[in-house]
Amino acid sequence: MGWTRRTFVAGFPRVGYSFGVGLLLYRFSSRLPALSICRTQPVLTAILLLLLVAGTLAAQPSGWLSLVWDCTAAFVVFPILIYIGMQIRCSDVARQLLAYLGMASYTIYIIHKPLYDLITTIIVFVHRTDIYPALTPWAGIGFASFLLAISFPLDRYYDQAIRRRLGWKPRHRPEAT
Repeated sequence: MGWTRRTFVAGFPRVGYSFGVGLLLYRFSSRLPALSICRTQPVLTAILLLLLVAGTLAAQPSGWLSLVWDCTAAFVVFPILIYIGMQIRCSDVARQLLAYLGMASYTIYIIHKPLYDLITTIIVFVHRTDIYPALTPWAGIGFASFLLAISFPLDRYYDQAIRRRLGWKPRHRPEAT
């Protein structure tokens, strides 16, 4: 949501909105009309969704159109893309991979910023300059790979262990399809 007062002001509504829309989509997805292409052509649908997300994120309108584009993407485009993606049926292997990525996403969300700041501080201290521009894109690929690699052990041996010790019991919920 934000590490500072300045970022918290924007982060709190952003997280509150996206979390709320996610809950609503999950809750009412069974009442919304099904799209047959998602069930008959899941790979094609997934590729089209990825292209639409990439196109939406890559768009850089200038001036006042930037605000209009950002609001349209946040309030219309992304909820529709998520709704479409919710309807894709996966193979067992894909389901396991996506379950791992879903588990990893929380850990990555929590640790990416402090870990990035720590690594950047160490690099600047050792080299007396910010050398990240010279390492692009390999530093980003390496950082993302490192985050994925450590997310499972952190979740299993740290987060879950603390939750068990605190007496937290997960509710049974339907498996994602």
